[in-house]
Amino acid sequence: MLSYYSLNGFANIEIPRLLKIQELLVNLGISPSSTVESNKAISLTDISMCLGYYIDLEQEIFCFKNLQEFVQNINLVAHHLINLGSPILVGII
Repeated sequence: MLSYYSLNGFANIEIPRLLKIQELLVNLGISPSSTVESNKAISLTDISMCLGYYIDLEQEIFCFKNLQEFVQNINLVAHHLINLGSPILVGII
């Protein structure tokens, strides 16, 4: 996601390597110190926090149980796109 913003001129930032992202997550108090230099997966929530830190991007996280629930809540998604304009990542579990 950071590369999208950087390559399209929305942010002037050097894309951080995995180690820098791990260190940031520890410094923000999101992950334990054992995360640094580990192969622990980074969640989408973690990535969202990193985006907020690096480019001050306001974001929302939507998670729906099924496609029907997504459709029932489409106004939330539309509101986000209209008012914030930032990309969305929708999880249907």
